[in-house]
Amino acid sequence: MLVDEFGIDAADQWESHLAQGRQDWRHHQLAAAIRDNQKHAADTLAGLGYTVEPPLEGFPEGPGRQVSSY
Repeated sequence: MLVDEFGIDAADQWESHLAQGRQDWRHHQLAAAIRDNQKHAADTLAGLGYTVEPPLEGFPEGPGRQVSSY
């Protein structure tokens, strides 16, 4: 961190604010990944023992909804 390495001034509790910001960012990224590939998320949860019921109309497909395989 720049604060530690170079002694840059920082507000009190900067580390907890940084940690919270990183956690929020990770949650947003996770939510986006789940929205983009709902079937894979449901399959993963089912593999972990959760009961997952797809919507009656099935999982959405189309541009921006499925992540292509590598």
